[in-house]
Amino acid sequence: MRVDHLARKARLEALSEKTDVSTLLFDYEKPRRACRIFLDWLKENDGRASKREISQFGYELQQGKIVEGFKYSRKSFYRTVLRRLVDLGFIELYKGYYKGRWRWVYAAIIQPIPLRGPGGRNFYNMAWQICN
Repeated sequence: MRVDHLARKARLEALSEKTDVSTLLFDYEKPRRACRIFLDWLKENDGRASKREISQFGYELQQGKIVEGFKYSRKSFYRTVLRRLVDLGFIELYKGYYKGRWRWVYAAIIQPIPLRGPGGRNFYNMAWQICN
């Protein structure tokens, strides 16, 4: 989903403090739920995970081991959820020192919320309203 489509979708929906970012990023319920499960899992891992851990998460999600009664294919997880989170800048992939070795690591991008929001009615302004 391109940023302009995302901003248009956010304009049409009423934004509130209870809005989950996955409702803006995904149109269907399964990717939304997979995204929420992944973000919760990433929080439990201190916001970082190696490529191997992400792969293991994908296999467990496909087999339904993470949440009882919910299965989501590994291919769809990589293609839809992870790619969109990386493309829009919620998660980054970098080479860093992790668990005693240099590895490729996925990490949540954590930035402070500025007091003043960005101008215009675009994705960044909508994201600021949700975070604020």
